[in-house]
Amino acid sequence: MRGIRAALVLFGVAAFLAVAGAGAAKEPAKAPFLGLVSTGQESWKLVRLNPLTLGQRPGRSVPVGSPAGWSFSPDRAKLVLADYGIAATLVLVDTGTMRRLGIVDTGGNALISVTFWPQEQRLYAVVTRLTRKEDGTYARQPPALVAVDPTTRAVVGERSLDGWVYGFAHADGVLVLLLGPESGIGPARLAVVGADGSVRTVGLDGVRVGTDAFDESTPAAVRHYAQPGLAVVPDGSEAFVASPSGIAAVDLRTLALSYHGIVRGHRRLQKGSPEGSLRTVRWVQGGVLVVSGRDDHSSVDAEGRVVYQPRPVGVELVSTRDWSAKMVDATGEGVSIGADAMLVTPWTWDSSRQRYLGNGATIYGLDGVKRAHVLGKRQVYGIVVGQRAFVAGDTPSYSIVSTKTGKILRTVRHSMPQPLVGAALDSY
Repeated sequence: MRGIRAALVLFGVAAFLAVAGAGAAKEPAKAPFLGLVSTGQESWKLVRLNPLTLGQRPGRSVPVGSPAGWSFSPDRAKLVLADYGIAATLVLVDTGTMRRLGIVDTGGNALISVTFWPQEQRLYAVVTRLTRKEDGTYARQPPALVAVDPTTRAVVGERSLDGWVYGFAHADGVLVLLLGPESGIGPARLAVVGADGSVRTVGLDGVRVGTDAFDESTPAAVRHYAQPGLAVVPDGSEAFVASPSGIAAVDLRTLALSYHGIVRGHRRLQKGSPEGSLRTVRWVQGGVLVVSGRDDHSSVDAEGRVVYQPRPVGVELVSTRDWSAKMVDATGEGVSIGADAMLVTPWTWDSSRQRYLGNGATIYGLDGVKRAHVLGKRQVYGIVVGQRAFVAGDTPSYSIVSTKTGKILRTVRHSMPQPLVGAALDSY
């Protein structure tokens, strides 16, 4: 079960990164603002939220178990949520009446990481089927794109994607998947899923993705990994893949590729090559991306213990016109984008105690100009909705912050809900 548990943890982390990066999306005026509220261990309910406070509005709620990938229908009248476990099911919800419409069983045991609802009468899910082995563990099959009729709740088609999914991003009428090898580090590819379920793929020369295979005989060995970032322009015309070597731009209409090194005025040099690299990239506004991430350095000490030394690569605004970069926050990694501002959560690493040290949260304009810093040196995470930032730490409370002034407007004494911002859950 080790591989399955690792995948489930990955999906959980990806869910937070995706929600935190989706704040730039605009909700239709009449659509209910929905979110997930924890009801206990691995259990959640879907509720209506007040977008100014993330407080739960009166009315019905829908128990949804432990959800993973979610997507709204084109008119946002319905919502699909995938099960976080291996039940291979989808929950369909009427967002107007806040009632379940039914359950879709995609068959057998499987992980569902992504959903996509581009047309009223057709939705799609990326399903990784699992086969139980004699020793009780599971073997994974290559992920497949499964087509579902939401009216009859029947599976009506399936095709293999021939690659492990390392990232996904939605835009108008398109789903883009970052594919790579199931085991080991190898070449990355993009799969472009159209509203009709068609799949086109393109290789990304020079971009690598994946992780070393786990060796039970040497569990403390240093492992290598590569996780590029993926973003799509809201109109679905172009995708961007960020890696340590630069950014690959893909025209999603023609699959034409171009590669761009990032032009920096200065660069902080690091010793040695990292054992792992992670990049995230988000679309900020016309012609501007925000790129962040971290590089992980590891070694094994004299007693056989792995010593970690992760370093943030900083948060940079990158122009897609000339590929020049502006460093916004040299110690930042987590970024959430709102209507007129970005929320960045910087951190440092205490190598002696092998732990992360927080540094509060910083608000920047979409031009990268600093507006305010809040919450001192607390280790926090957050999301921007409209012109308010919601920032939480390791206690069951969160702060509501004005992105214009940096003023803490209110502190709410319960755990922060997970708002469903945008059309669907994205990852990296």
